[in-house]
Amino acid sequence: MVLNVSSPEKISDTDAISIEQRSDLEQFTELQQLPENGQLNEPSPIPRASLCFQEDSEGASIHSFFRDTTAVKQLLDRYAAGERDFRNLRLIGLELAGIQLCHADLREANLSRANLEDADLTGIDLAGAKLVEANLAQSRLNKAELSEAYLIATQMTDSNCSDADFRKANLGKAILTNSCLQGAILQESRLIGSNLSGANLQGADLQHSYLIETNFSNANLQMALLQRAVMQGASFQNSDLSNANLAGAILMDANLRGANLMGANLEGSILDGAQHDDTTVFPSGFNPQSIRPSLLN
Repeated sequence: MVLNVSSPEKISDTDAISIEQRSDLEQFTELQQLPENGQLNEPSPIPRASLCFQEDSEGASIHSFFRDTTAVKQLLDRYAAGERDFRNLRLIGLELAGIQLCHADLREANLSRANLEDADLTGIDLAGAKLVEANLAQSRLNKAELSEAYLIATQMTDSNCSDADFRKANLGKAILTNSCLQGAILQESRLIGSNLSGANLQGADLQHSYLIETNFSNANLQMALLQRAVMQGASFQNSDLSNANLAGAILMDANLRGANLMGANLEGSILDGAQHDDTTVFPSGFNPQSIRPSLLN
């Protein structure tokens, strides 16, 4: 039995549904392009009840609220009864703060704009799920499966994602400030324009990932795997990259002021236009004067 809390006769799926049907170029230009001021924009507020039902009148709005509440109760009752298979579930915009869904199977589910703040999602399977503009702040996602998930503009401040699998996930413009991604797998993921300032990525695997204009300021990237990652214009100001592997990485125009790269592997990396100063600590034997001017100038 699949729980469906939407009304297909009145509303089509959100933009998150069509993301997987678009080309990589369209995703980059339409979903991940930063505004001219370089700042991340907060998602515009949308009435929570209207995300699943049309509100033709005040009565319809109240009806939608109670329908949403009923859907959440059904989900919790099924989980309490031992059910864990919730694949393809649609919970768009629902209030799920503090919910516990440890080890549940929510593959391909749609939780876009849902509020999952402080939720316990330990070991959950969200592979291919859509969580566009969802609120996962302070949630527990350690050892969660999020491969190929859509987390565009998702709020994940102070979340625990240690040892989680984000392979090929799209986290463009996601906010992961002060989050824990220690040991997480982010191979071939997209974090274009995302904010990971103050995050703990110690030992995280970001090989072949796209980190263009990503904010890693004050982040812990000790022993992180960043081989062949594309980090053009990324900020590593005051971050710890000691013993990280950046072989073949693209760091053009990256901000390395105050960064600690002691023991890091920079073999074959491209640092044209990278910004550094007297507080930048480079690996032993590396000559900062070898960094060429930006190719964009």
